[in-house]
Amino acid sequence: MSLLRPPLPTPQPTETPNNNEDTIPNDPPIPTKQQTPDDTDPSLPPHYTALRQELASLPQHNLSLPYPEGATGRYLKFSSQISQLGWNNVLNEVLMNAHLAYRANRAYVFMDYGWKREYYPWPEDLMFENPPRTPMAALMSGPAVGGEWPEGTKPAAGSDSVGPPRAVSEEYFDLVCPPHKRRILRTSEVKPKDRYDILLRPGREVFDIWLNLLTDRAALDNVTLIPRIPLPLPDHDDDDEDEDDVESLEKLSRQDDQDPPDDDDDDNNDGDTITQEGEPKKTDGGNDDCLEIIPAPREEDNYPQVFDLWLWGSERVLSLWEEFKDSPVSKGLGTSPLVERCVQRNYHLFNRHLRSPSSDKSPSSPSKEILEESLEEDNDGELKKDRRQAIGTGSTVERDPFEKTFAVHIRRGDYKSACVRLAEWNSTFYSWNQLPFLPDHFIPPPYPRKKVQGKTSEANIQKYLERCLPDDAAIVKKVEDSRRDWEIEMGHLAKGADDSQINNHYLETLFILTNERDPAFLDELKSSFGKSWKNIVISSLEIEYVDAQEKDVGMAVDMDLARRAAVFLGNGDQCDRIAAYFDTHLELIGDIREIYNSRAALEREYAAKLQILARKAADKKARVEQNIAVGADPSKSWDVDTLKSNTLNVAYDEIINSISSTAEDHLGIADAVTSQVVEVLRVVERKNEEAKKKEMAFFGKLLQDRDRTYNDRLKNKQKYDDDCLEVEAFRQKQGRTTDDKHAERAAKQAEQQRNDMLNSKNVYLISIAIANQAKARFYLNDLPRLEDEFQGLQTRLVQRLTKILLHCQQLQQGHLDSLKSRVAAVETRLNAVNPAQDEALFATHNARPFTAPSDWKFEPCSGHYDTDAMSIDPVPKVFIQNKLRKCKEKLQELQPIITSQKGDAAQTVRSIENYRPDHSIGTVDDLTDRFLEAQHQLSLYLTSEHILKVEIETIVAAVGADEGGRSPHQFKSSSFSIPTQCGYCKSSIWGLSKQGKTCKSCGISVHTKCELKIPANCGQPDEPSSAPLTRSNTSATTASRVSLAPTISSDSSRVQPPTASSFVKELHSDEVSIAESHPAARVLFSFKASSEFELAVREGQIVHVVEEDDGSGWVKVMDDGGETGLVPATYIEETDAVPAPGPASTPAPGRAQQGSGEQVRALYPYQAQGADEIPLKEGDILELSSGLHGGKNYGEGWWEGYNSKGQKGIFPSNYVEVL
Repeated sequence: MSLLRPPLPTPQPTETPNNNEDTIPNDPPIPTKQQTPDDTDPSLPPHYTALRQELASLPQHNLSLPYPEGATGRYLKFSSQISQLGWNNVLNEVLMNAHLAYRANRAYVFMDYGWKREYYPWPEDLMFENPPRTPMAALMSGPAVGGEWPEGTKPAAGSDSVGPPRAVSEEYFDLVCPPHKRRILRTSEVKPKDRYDILLRPGREVFDIWLNLLTDRAALDNVTLIPRIPLPLPDHDDDDEDEDDVESLEKLSRQDDQDPPDDDDDDNNDGDTITQEGEPKKTDGGNDDCLEIIPAPREEDNYPQVFDLWLWGSERVLSLWEEFKDSPVSKGLGTSPLVERCVQRNYHLFNRHLRSPSSDKSPSSPSKEILEESLEEDNDGELKKDRRQAIGTGSTVERDPFEKTFAVHIRRGDYKSACVRLAEWNSTFYSWNQLPFLPDHFIPPPYPRKKVQGKTSEANIQKYLERCLPDDAAIVKKVEDSRRDWEIEMGHLAKGADDSQINNHYLETLFILTNERDPAFLDELKSSFGKSWKNIVISSLEIEYVDAQEKDVGMAVDMDLARRAAVFLGNGDQCDRIAAYFDTHLELIGDIREIYNSRAALEREYAAKLQILARKAADKKARVEQNIAVGADPSKSWDVDTLKSNTLNVAYDEIINSISSTAEDHLGIADAVTSQVVEVLRVVERKNEEAKKKEMAFFGKLLQDRDRTYNDRLKNKQKYDDDCLEVEAFRQKQGRTTDDKHAERAAKQAEQQRNDMLNSKNVYLISIAIANQAKARFYLNDLPRLEDEFQGLQTRLVQRLTKILLHCQQLQQGHLDSLKSRVAAVETRLNAVNPAQDEALFATHNARPFTAPSDWKFEPCSGHYDTDAMSIDPVPKVFIQNKLRKCKEKLQELQPIITSQKGDAAQTVRSIENYRPDHSIGTVDDLTDRFLEAQHQLSLYLTSEHILKVEIETIVAAVGADEGGRSPHQFKSSSFSIPTQCGYCKSSIWGLSKQGKTCKSCGISVHTKCELKIPANCGQPDEPSSAPLTRSNTSATTASRVSLAPTISSDSSRVQPPTASSFVKELHSDEVSIAESHPAARVLFSFKASSEFELAVREGQIVHVVEEDDGSGWVKVMDDGGETGLVPATYIEETDAVPAPGPASTPAPGRAQQGSGEQVRALYPYQAQGADEIPLKEGDILELSSGLHGGKNYGEGWWEGYNSKGQKGIFPSNYVEVL
């Protein structure tokens, strides 16, 4: 599903409507002219296609993200959010809603800003949707429109998530939370219009009610059970002129034709509020993770918003100020890239040196060179300060053009009627403008007697209009007075200076924000200021918009330009700005404190890990210290001084000591930073925060005292006016009752009333004097002194912060010096390492006498007489002649390999000798590996060569020149699918696991064990057998078998490179595994041996048939231990359940390995050179195989065993050690 809006309809030719068809008046007409894809035509509304695509691709728009985002996230949509009102109204509510979502640990769903038709910058016939909308991200940036949270933002209290969820778009919400999954909550369920105890609660309590609902499942399921509380009624003065708030709300609920106004700082809609969306159908149940707050009908809730206009328009909202201003939503609020682009483009308007002198009305057009110089951008996109040659002065000027700008907001247009409605409702300032520390508050005049809320007197309306819609003269006076006060306050103008003494004002640019579009009014207003301002910019006439998007966000551009000005009329004095500036520095101290607190924690954590590391290293060193210096078993005594004589051991000691000392250094710097920096900053921050609060409390007290005198003046004026009217009324009555009998009484009453009026007048005059004196003292004495005190606090705060941080740098510098000394000590010890000296020490303590073991001699069997002479009888002679021939063949193959291996080893040695040690990773490791591998292989080849030569010499010494026949057989391993007679022993060869061999030339087949017993007479007639007398075969089954041609294995013809083990292994082909030469059989019944010729077996045991039944009913078998003997032929059956395992093969699953239980560990790595070998890695544990020719009995220099994967194979015996 796409997160973008559907494409716009294609324009169609205008047709005459059918009068019979219904029309929908709210549907906008299709524009006859289409906007460009990039919204470059300012005469048409923009579509924001690129921006909407960018919003759709926000990283949080990903269903696979973990909680509290993604498909399992928690979301909150305010469909009740107000729409089609001024930007200030909407902005306040959007930020507060986003803050509520943040506190509830839910992702806020941001929506478009909806325009009221009257405010939209384009006529209705150009709208492509109704109401027209602008992406909120085009007007501002920050967390409320999907931006990242400010750095360091933590999830709301009570949340178990890693961080707060980011805001998502309305389209993504529809995707992750379709209607059937949403939990719907009506505003009337929380604040029905008859619940005045909720409607009139302080903003803090209203916020907490909503927060509790959004975080407590039980509370959400029982929203109608919010307890009623007694409503604290406001205090009233003795005049009893103001209506009670509850009574006012009751009257409001009965007045369908009247709405309270909103004191928005932007355009209004005469009190009508329209929610962002139509009311969706309420669903039962729903998913609490997908929560949508919808507006209730007006008969249930007059103002169906979470935070409605009744809250924003009263002082009740001020209880939320401290939390709201510190919220990450507020702190992350920023200028959108679109607004920033337009602001930067119009920078030149605020510098009179860059404006064109030809016209004061049209947008100025500075030269390209000046603009390129003055509008340079930094790498981060922020506009640099103007840097140029001032015209006519020749001096270089570098400053922010807004530092000499005065901004004033003058509302006209729809505000003319809005002011009257504000007066009728006796409204005060809106939202945060009511904060007590802001000056120049507007105190509404009291309602006249017998007037209800919403209906006031003409006199009150005139007083409102003086404040809401001042004339040109009042505007000029207010601006000039404010500029003068500010320049005196900031030291740009001497106190008491009159206009004749002022040559040049510091503030030279006047920026007028206005929604007025009448050029005549704006020209007249501009001329009213005369020549006191060197540069005047009027937003509605001079701000440049190069495309439709900039024009669409023009109101946000105005606000952003105004906030950059040195003075914005409405801000009054600078106390709040100074306090905010002071707060910024307090926040900075808090941030710095957190940095160093975290730094100290990291130092402690690092020190703890270093201490553990040093302790482990010391323990390990203590275990191997002797081995490092004098070996594991020295031949002479040694002591601690001996160990210290080993230079490497001493260097190792220094490394461990350096680590331990470094840990202590890090603990020291952590403690020092905590006690001398972090805690000091904490105290400074707390003390200055307390001082600021005291100053602001005193400032609020000054404001209250001043406003009290102002209010007294207004009340006394009202009483004086009322008394004057009473005097006139009595005078008229007295004139009509001249002849009346009550004339005297009327005269006395008139005189009394006149005296009361004069008393009221005197009191009024006194209150005027008091108010003027209070005003003068406030602005000339109290306020400047308070600001001076703030300045002193600010100066001392910065100075103390600087000194504390300088001290911290000194602590860190000392810490670094200490670390350098540790490194230098280790470096000294390492430079003193002498390998030759250490090796000499080891040799001295390990010198021992050595005598080579004596040679073995022939030992005859104790039960049989024999000599050490080799037997050269005909049959044994054939065997050793065949063996001699094979040895010579192997020796011829081996000698060229040895020659080549020696050359490789010599070349590697030369490369190693040319190497010079350094600290980098070089090729020496590869060279060493190659050298050792070559040396190991050469050693194995030389061992094989030595074995072959000894065998040759021994055999030749016995047989002399008689080497036997000259026609040797070409035997190859074969598999036999049917029984085949052995050409030597005449017994059967049967099995698929290479049970025998077949000559390729003459076709004779023999057992593997019989290969060397066959004379080398391939192709010659058989000679009479010299074998001893054998028994005849009486088995009918055996005699009747027919031998077929054997199947020669393809593996036997495969050419493989010779390995060191292969030269020795094939010499013992007569001693192959029993499993390879004899078929396997399973014991059917247990048998207990009754003589020495029999073999005891058990049921289910696997044995190997050595000799088959010769007709006697007995079979000779061999068990796993190598023991042989006779068993009844009917007690066994041949089986393939356990085929002979091939070399280096992995046993089938579930099949037991024939291991001996003896284990060895690999000392060196070894790469297998053939299929019968298995590779070794240093540290590998292997189990030796069992059997007469397995394990250590395999062959000279070679052992057989199983690795951890169950693979069986052979490996060099000198590469392992027995465990």
